[in-house]
Amino acid sequence: MSVLVLAAALVGWMLVRRRNHRNNEVRLQSNPVLDELAALSMQHAMAKFVLGYSQLIAAKSMEEYVAGIAVLETPRSSIRLYGELGRGISGRVMRGELTPGLAIAVKLRLAFGADQAVDAVADQALLVEALLLRALEHPCLVRVVALVTQSIPVMLCTELMEHGDLRTFLRACRPGAENPPAKITPSDLAEVASRMATALRHLERNGVVHRDIAARNVLVGGLFLVACVI
Repeated sequence: MSVLVLAAALVGWMLVRRRNHRNNEVRLQSNPVLDELAALSMQHAMAKFVLGYSQLIAAKSMEEYVAGIAVLETPRSSIRLYGELGRGISGRVMRGELTPGLAIAVKLRLAFGADQAVDAVADQALLVEALLLRALEHPCLVRVVALVTQSIPVMLCTELMEHGDLRTFLRACRPGAENPPAKITPSDLAEVASRMATALRHLERNGVVHRDIAARNVLVGGLFLVACVI
């Protein structure tokens, strides 16, 4: 009898926890205060971007530039998140899917803290990165496919480079490695160097300095195509 009571209590606790988790998600998505903070973060990020990278705004007016960013706005309900791909000081990256069926990488802040001001700064930095990638769009740079800026958490969605960063990929492809993902030839390495140089030339022509170009900041996609991360 005690076993049945314990089992019933456990099931009840799991149902309550699941219900609370679901309620928290709904409240997080629909809370007008949080939504207003997200919109405010976007406004501040655009102001910082315009001040820091005014040379990249090629539109005839600020209204046209804002309209070009607005086309990327995507409802959070259109994005599904799966496992974590990696994390760093500025945020974490998760594997995602943008309906209908487009595989993406989703970057967002590390966690929700008690200090909303700190969270806002993290969101603004993420959005400035998104605006910069959008303005510098190039075949050798990671491409932005969507943004979530109207609700918390802010999300930067980019194309998924399925083989991850170049440093890890090259180490996995070393001679003698077990189950290497690819066989790297000298011509492959020359192509990598060429694409990286092309990306850096594009940045230089637009008055942007990368400041941290390294194999860990180069991503590898299908057919061994690489793209730099700002």
